[in-house]
Amino acid sequence: MGNEPVLEKKSAEVFEGLNLKSDAKDLELKESTKGTDNLDFKEWEEMHVGGQTRLTADGLRIMSIRDLKEFKKDMNEIGIKVILDKKEGILPRNVAGGFDPYTEQMVLRTDASLLSALHESYHAKQFRELGQENYLKQSRSEREEYVYNEIMKNKEKFIAEEIYEAQRYIFFIRNKQWPLPNWKGYEK
Repeated sequence: MGNEPVLEKKSAEVFEGLNLKSDAKDLELKESTKGTDNLDFKEWEEMHVGGQTRLTADGLRIMSIRDLKEFKKDMNEIGIKVILDKKEGILPRNVAGGFDPYTEQMVLRTDASLLSALHESYHAKQFRELGQENYLKQSRSEREEYVYNEIMKNKEKFIAEEIYEAQRYIFFIRNKQWPLPNWKGYEK
């Protein structure tokens, strides 16, 4: 497929059941770990991914820590506070992110996809353009149509999987049900 996700597992899970310091009979294993007693092994999630973009199970790009910091800074400049749901206690499990027009805060998961962050930023942009009162006069459908139109206007920023996911979501908003699994998306 070409866009396989970079799988991340804790080293303890990867080497589960192996005692690398034991008197293992596997000479190759013993030789490969010789002299490593004093080394601190990093967990997989701490390791640099060599420029590869991490992906969600749906193929959406996950923002790097650097991207998240820059995004938070950009949102802060327009008066929007970004909160990362580190303990997964704010957002419902089926929600990728959210913008609260009453508190002027945005909540994202720590493994936020680029699509979910930009989706919420388009809500914040419209909120700033219209002001709170006019923004709140709109229906959910009107707000989501605005976001979808912004995504489509800027589709060069997105990969095919992200465009498809945006189309699935607007389909859900318009039809009050998710498209069938074999749905191919809207025509270009």
